[in-house]
Amino acid sequence: MILKYYSDSGNEYYYEVQDILVRTAISSVLQDVLKLNKDEADGVVNYMCDVIGVEDKLQQELQDEITDYFRSDGEDYVRDCEEKSRDELGWVGMKERDFI
Repeated sequence: MILKYYSDSGNEYYYEVQDILVRTAISSVLQDVLKLNKDEADGVVNYMCDVIGVEDKLQQELQDEITDYFRSDGEDYVRDCEEKSRDELGWVGMKERDFI
């Protein structure tokens, strides 16, 4: 699944998450919403995805929640991309704090 995150300057970055990790995020969302324990939520997600075949529909409907679940990873990815682009411009080893 591809998630979108934005840098402080408004640049858009795409962060790819493996399907098995997306299922974990969906399970976490269902735990919170339906007040299920982890095993019950995992069972519900596996049944809905494997037996009923609605994994794509779940991903579409829960896109915002999945994006929030991976927010810290996505933001780390954006920071890494921003630093890499600064390095390519010749600011090797320098961070924003170096300019302050």
